[in-house]
Amino acid sequence: MSHGSNDLIGQSIGSGNSQRYLIEELIGSGGTGEVYVALDKQLGKRVALKLLRTHLSHDSKMRRYFEREVSLCTAIKSEHVVMVTDFGITEAGQPFYVMELLKGYTLRQLLKQKGQLSVEETKKLAIQICDGLEQAHRGVNVWSEQTQATELVQVIHCDLKPDNIFLVPTVFGDLVKILDFGIAKLRFQEEKDNSAPISGGFWGTCRYAAPEQLEENPSIDERADIYSLGMMLYEMLTGTDPFGLSHSEDTTIMTWAIAHTTKPPIPLKRQPHTDHIPKELETIVMRCIEKDPDKRIPSVVDLKAALFAVPDRPLRTTRQRFKVVGLIAGTAAVSFLAAVTGLYWWDVRKHSQVLAKFWREFRYEECVNYSANLPYKSLPSPLRRWQNRCLLEWAGELGGSGLFQEAFDKLLRVTIPDLQGEARSRIDLFAAEILRQGERSFQEGKGELAIVDAKVIPAVSAHYQEAQILIAKWQRETDRALELLPQIKTAYRQQNWSRLIELASCFPAIEHWQQEIKPLVKTALQNLGLAKLPPCGQ
Repeated sequence: MSHGSNDLIGQSIGSGNSQRYLIEELIGSGGTGEVYVALDKQLGKRVALKLLRTHLSHDSKMRRYFEREVSLCTAIKSEHVVMVTDFGITEAGQPFYVMELLKGYTLRQLLKQKGQLSVEETKKLAIQICDGLEQAHRGVNVWSEQTQATELVQVIHCDLKPDNIFLVPTVFGDLVKILDFGIAKLRFQEEKDNSAPISGGFWGTCRYAAPEQLEENPSIDERADIYSLGMMLYEMLTGTDPFGLSHSEDTTIMTWAIAHTTKPPIPLKRQPHTDHIPKELETIVMRCIEKDPDKRIPSVVDLKAALFAVPDRPLRTTRQRFKVVGLIAGTAAVSFLAAVTGLYWWDVRKHSQVLAKFWREFRYEECVNYSANLPYKSLPSPLRRWQNRCLLEWAGELGGSGLFQEAFDKLLRVTIPDLQGEARSRIDLFAAEILRQGERSFQEGKGELAIVDAKVIPAVSAHYQEAQILIAKWQRETDRALELLPQIKTAYRQQNWSRLIELASCFPAIEHWQQEIKPLVKTALQNLGLAKLPPCGQ
């Protein structure tokens, strides 16, 4: 049975016998799927549920890419990538996955409302996008159909655009969440599968696509995402695009393709109302949208560092420049006096008060970032203590949201001896939770996801050795189940009951797969007149 968009409202869906999610409202619809607000009846909270469209559910290629979007969002452990919490197949055969319900608006909606963003706002959003892409570009563990094993691969988003950047308002400002990794390119496919992400043609959004994407270059890398991000930066700062096409009624996909591949971009500061934009920022944006990938900023790490260094306001007049020179000279003089008279410690006290304020107001990320940008070769002890306290609390928030790898990264940076014990305790707490969730995922037939999560447990954890043992067990038994399952099904079709019983008696004790073979085993036992399975090997 298939359903239309409105038919599902008020119905419960889930995998197998579990009808865990009550569909309440349709909130989004695209070419491949629909997104609903659903009530998770087990946890009593509302979630977002994405369902592959009915007519695509029987397309093996579309199902594969839908499932891959799930695995990628699960593998990329970043607070700036939407968090996936569950997935499955409905009784009607439609794949779905469940993610955190985001409340806010897209970058596209913000641009429609404001037209242009300030330099400061643009920098904050772009830096968070870089943070979200960093792990994906660095590599995540995903399942490879070619090698039938988990591989560390680079993930290129391939469809960065304002519609796929969701902004969640918080007390600290807008929190960026990157959406839709459905057409992402995996770099391990370069030599084994040179096709475009979903079909033999271009998939993505022409307005933001890199020239090499439009040319269907098989060696696309992270610099394609840099280009798309550069296009967004240009639009955030100017309210338009670099080719003067945004306001034309005759613009077609081909027009965009020709512009990206052949037309020189308009320098950013030639656009109206851009006098306030620092020259350094214009240089960064124009480098991002170079047509030749080799001329672009090479990585999001480099782009983020460049953005951090950009002032929020340019030095626009000679008088202002003299003021800044005076300030620099004054700062040098103060530094000298501080070294002589002890003002150095007054400066430390001032920064301590700022960090303490961040800590009291639960602004832990700002606290850590502020301390990282202070002008000290080595942080003085009072400042380092506040930084470490903020790292501990930030890690607690991340771990509480299930972002365990991000939490471990913060906890491993705690260096104050009397705080390291607490950091180690939190590492062990999060590691134990990962293993608990991993065992549940393993029993649900999601062994590969359990393995990916367990691999982030650091070697300093008391659970590290246990994790290595469980990873080996989960991999071994999952591989064994996947090896025996088709053999059992073949024996069932051939009515070779003895062979089926022999295989089933040695089948791994994984609840999900045991339930799948249960009716086949029951039939074989009845035909052989047996009450239960014999021990393995008999």
